[in-house]
Amino acid sequence: PMMEEYLRRALLITKGNPIVFVTRPISATLLAVSAVALVAVLLPALSKLGDDPSRQAAAFMRAARALAVVAAPVCLLQAALSGPMVRLIFAPRWHDTVPLFQILALAMNFVLLASPASSLMKAQGRFKFQFLWSCIITAMYLPMTIAGAALDQARGVAIVVALFNVIV
Repeated sequence: PMMEEYLRRALLITKGNPIVFVTRPISATLLAVSAVALVAVLLPALSKLGDDPSRQAAAFMRAARALAVVAAPVCLLQAALSGPMVRLIFAPRWHDTVPLFQILALAMNFVLLASPASSLMKAQGRFKFQFLWSCIITAMYLPMTIAGAALDQARGVAIVVALFNVIV
């Protein structure tokens, strides 16, 4: 789900231009690799603690806090620097995308903080719940995104994606 989020956001910001994956993959790649690495380490660790729910919950909370300490400053920095960087690197026609970058960078905090929860559910063997939850949020996400696009095009979609990530 996280890579899909990055794909959607990148295509949203660039108005469907896939060249962004070749020319500007750095920030999304770093965040994705960090989250995937944490999940890859966290899942086996939480699975080993399967017979002790209190230790499993404590390990989950430690991982979530560690991710928050790393992810929040990176996302905030990305939001703060997106204006100057877009103006420095891109042609003036792209300057209107700065608010989109900022909205999505701030919302990324919530996406990254949700990744340990996925590992916890898998470690607890709650695959059916995770599948049902994925179906529910997908059913919510699509109409919300369409409504955002209808209301305010790219900015509407960015706002809806950000709100969705905060809610879910």
